[in-house]
Amino acid sequence: MIRNYFRKNSFFKLNSIFFLVFLVLFACAKPENSDEIKTENKKVFNPNIDQKAEEASKGFILGQRKNTIYEFSSANPIWRATLKVLEDIPLNTANYAGGIISTDWYTTGSSKESVKIQVVFYENKVAVSAFDVKTFKKNCVSNIDCRVSKGSESFNNKIKDSIINKTRELTILEKEQKKK
Repeated sequence: MIRNYFRKNSFFKLNSIFFLVFLVLFACAKPENSDEIKTENKKVFNPNIDQKAEEASKGFILGQRKNTIYEFSSANPIWRATLKVLEDIPLNTANYAGGIISTDWYTTGSSKESVKIQVVFYENKVAVSAFDVKTFKKNCVSNIDCRVSKGSESFNNKIKDSIINKTRELTILEKEQKKK
């Protein structure tokens, strides 16, 4: 009997649907104070106006450029030596300003082991402590089942030593070219 009543009374069905939609819409409403942003949680960026004015007064605007990126990328022998050492491996990232060189996953032949090398530069001076080498190994049983682990310290040190040796070579070549 109740079934017949619901079938015949489409008005009741329509009202029931509207009521359910009304409940769903208002149940998902955001709280009233969600638009308020607490200023103590926000970090406010205040540019150093005095520093910018001092840089501008030194002639930066009139054509005397600061060579921070240029200096790091082409004048830093460790950076250039790293690029020479890793020249046969495809690079994923080489960011001069950020001071990082990262290779893509590299494998030789049909090996199921891949290596990724990351060199992070901390300083612009030529020193062993100015950069760090990190390696990662990926062993794949199949295309789906791969395990990534950190490379060994001895492998990292071998790469670091080869970068240092290449830096020495480049520095000696530069000095010889300047003498000529």
